[in-house]
Amino acid sequence: MALVQFYRPLQRRGLRATAPSEPDPFGGPPRPSERAPPRAIGAASGASESPLLALAAVGGVAAAAAAAVRRRVSKTSLWQTLFKADIAARCAINAVLRPKEDLHIATLSEMFVESQLERMRQFMMCEGQEEEGREILKQRPLFDDRFIDYEGLRRLPENTLGYALMKFLDGNSLHAGHRQPVRFVEDEELAYILTRYRQLHDVMHAAFGMGISVESEVALKLIEFHQTGLPMTLLSAAFGPFAAPLLRVQLSAAATDVALAGGGPAAVASVTHSLTEAPNSWLQLLTSQKEKHPAASATPAATPAKTEEEQGPVVLYPRQVLLNDLLPWADAAGKAMRRRVYCLFVEEWLDKPLDAFREHCCIMLPPAHLLPYCA
Repeated sequence: MALVQFYRPLQRRGLRATAPSEPDPFGGPPRPSERAPPRAIGAASGASESPLLALAAVGGVAAAAAAAVRRRVSKTSLWQTLFKADIAARCAINAVLRPKEDLHIATLSEMFVESQLERMRQFMMCEGQEEEGREILKQRPLFDDRFIDYEGLRRLPENTLGYALMKFLDGNSLHAGHRQPVRFVEDEELAYILTRYRQLHDVMHAAFGMGISVESEVALKLIEFHQTGLPMTLLSAAFGPFAAPLLRVQLSAAATDVALAGGGPAAVASVTHSLTEAPNSWLQLLTSQKEKHPAASATPAATPAKTEEEQGPVVLYPRQVLLNDLLPWADAAGKAMRRRVYCLFVEEWLDKPLDAFREHCCIMLPPAHLLPYCA
């Protein structure tokens, strides 16, 4: 009997495998060859500790699953953050080196902007009594060919916002619908808000009378920072002066007269001399143009003599003026605006006077002495 009492516990522990219907050699009932299947969680048990064990098992499984999810989410978030940081660094460098390529600036504007875009959405949901922002989010109009008749804007009176917009676009060979699409913002509504901001950038140019020079763009970005709070606008205002030229030479009308110079250096000057130049580069340019077009150096007798001020080139210092004058003005102009442009139905203002739109938004124009840098 002592042997029997010792052997049966060993079988219950699974130390001997027998057939399912194998009889007990010691006269007991048939024994299963495998362990009994585990009892389902919550099954009745005679022991009072079974509910506690079940709860402990559930808690352990839930804790393990939550920990696994946290580890996976943490690892994914870390990789996404590093990936976005790498893209942001590359785009920031390229934006400074090539400020006229909008791809780098557009991509940089999508990095780490979800929280600020959410804040912009809150402004649109509760903007004023007219609730224009809420209606914009509902209709989601796009400032492109599907919603805007550009030919009709060209036929508007000269004092309207639409005419000023088309004058800016046509004068700089731009198109309002050729903006970069949003690629790195997952939320659909937030992506639309960022698209809306991009498409209204040209309206800001027309409303403030700003050109497309580096100093004009940097000053306008500071105004847009007060409007939107997007990190990219602040970065552009902070590092944009490094991309502004130290010196720019604007040739006189005599040097760029097509009738006299047969084309003249006007087109070359607008491209070659948009960034930094050597102090005597304008002299080299004029010399080369006179060699190519001898008529440029010959003035007809019937042409009245021009003053030295009219004939001489105009030398500008964009970076110095940007730091000393343009940025302080842009900061004051951004703080003075009473309306957020992305919360307005700008489409309804296109056929209205430009001055009325400026008054509605409280737009402060640049001083007269800064106009050569804003044109």
